[in-house]
Amino acid sequence: MLKTNLLNIVFCCLFVFCFSNTEINAQRVYGVRDSTTYVINSIDTVIAGKHKLYKKQGTSLNLIAEFNNMLGVLGSTERAWIRDFDFWDAQNWYVLLGWRYDGGSTILYKTNNAGINWTIDTSYYSQSQHQSLNQVQIVDNQRAFLFDGYYTSDVLRTNDGGNTWERWIESSMFSNHRGIFICNDSTYYLWGSPGDPWIPYMFPIPISAFNSLNYQVVRCDQNPNCITANGIPNNEHYTADIESYFTPIFNNLCSQVLSVNEINFQNQFEIYPNPNNGKFTLLLNNFTEKGILEIYNALGQKIYQSAITNQKSEVEFSNGKTSGLYFVKFYTKHATLTKLIVIP
Repeated sequence: MLKTNLLNIVFCCLFVFCFSNTEINAQRVYGVRDSTTYVINSIDTVIAGKHKLYKKQGTSLNLIAEFNNMLGVLGSTERAWIRDFDFWDAQNWYVLLGWRYDGGSTILYKTNNAGINWTIDTSYYSQSQHQSLNQVQIVDNQRAFLFDGYYTSDVLRTNDGGNTWERWIESSMFSNHRGIFICNDSTYYLWGSPGDPWIPYMFPIPISAFNSLNYQVVRCDQNPNCITANGIPNNEHYTADIESYFTPIFNNLCSQVLSVNEINFQNQFEIYPNPNNGKFTLLLNNFTEKGILEIYNALGQKIYQSAITNQKSEVEFSNGKTSGLYFVKFYTKHATLTKLIVIP
């Protein structure tokens, strides 16, 4: 009995060690030194390892998909790595596969049934000059960014859930754009990591660029508003490190923007009466863009959606309507406005 127990203990230890040091704690690209966890909602958590995706349910891990069919497809003798994962909702996900290092080809996989079936998404190809993505960034249920290219990185954007893409920023500067910080949907900061041996950067995108296509950004040595990450060694250009470095700087900048613009910004959006019984008037002051109106309950569940084309609109909803608090969101390609309503 003692011998059996010892063998069981040794087996369990070996299992935990091997499992936790291969896929779940794999060193992934961009300095994500172990697996990355993505909390999709209160039920679903996805963990991305080196080549595999898992779903965490309680204390158990269930394999969703293993991307082992990419050997040689990307011009490499090694298996493709999961370079990024992002999701629109609990069913619709992106997985970016590529060579371990920047500059190689990548393939964007998508699923619309939580990983049961996968297809290759080439919808962005017509706007991409590189077909080598650095990062995927989903903002909300309609908007997302793709950052592609090596040394001359572009930014692609979609406003219809990934059905169509447009090249928003076309870059000739030596840089690999990685992400965009968004402050109240009115102030954007583009950040990333230049190639060797320059240091990471972050700089604001001017409002004049919001309605542009193929907008040319100004490189940091010519941009007085560029902020560089002097605290990150040149050989540590990992996305996670760069994002961690710039996040508190951005939060401080964003708080200053909000303190100046918050009152004027929110005054663009009026709802009356409030409280109401699910029927109200939406008024957009000095706001002429067409947009989408969404209503969410206190659990974060979307219960209403409608296109808004007029500055004054009558809204009535009944689906899921009970007494309580509701969040009303109106968003366009360039702005998002939110209000809280009460149903007694």
